Amino acid sequence: MAAVPVNQTMDPALTELLNNLEPNILPAEPSVWPLAVGYWLILFATLVVIGASIYWRRSTRLSRQVKRELKRLSRLNDVNEQQQQSHRLIRWLCIHAAGQSAAMTDIELANFVASLTGRIPDWLNSHYQKSNTTPVDSSELSALTEQLLRKGAA
Repeated sequence: MAAVPVNQTMDPALTELLNNLEPNILPAEPSVWPLAVGYWLILFATLVVIGASIYWRRSTRLSRQVKRELKRLSRLNDVNEQQQQSHRLIRWLCIHAAGQSAAMTDIELANFVASLTGRIPDWLNSHYQKSNTTPVDSSELSALTEQLLRKGAA
């Protein structure tokens, strides 16, 4: 390879052009804001999932409360206490889920339950009787609460 002489003089036109060049300046770093489209999509999807889970949790809250109460009622040994608590649960569901009046009488409650199920359960108002041995049918109570919850959802 041939060595390039260092003392070589440059062309004056080239020297003038090189002196007029601006130095290279690095561009500014890209900012974080505004976010890229992908980040907006991830943020939107996250908000939708959070909103849907809050909505689902609130909409099923009443159902979860009823299921806990049904479990508690099934563990009661005293028939009279079980009937009273079942009656209170049905009344509470009629008011909160089915939109019935809080001032409804026991006869109106029995008629409303009969309109849903086609008959009045034996245990519904039997806790008012002195000699009361009618046990609460847990499957019938569960079916009635499901009907009341569906009526409230409609």
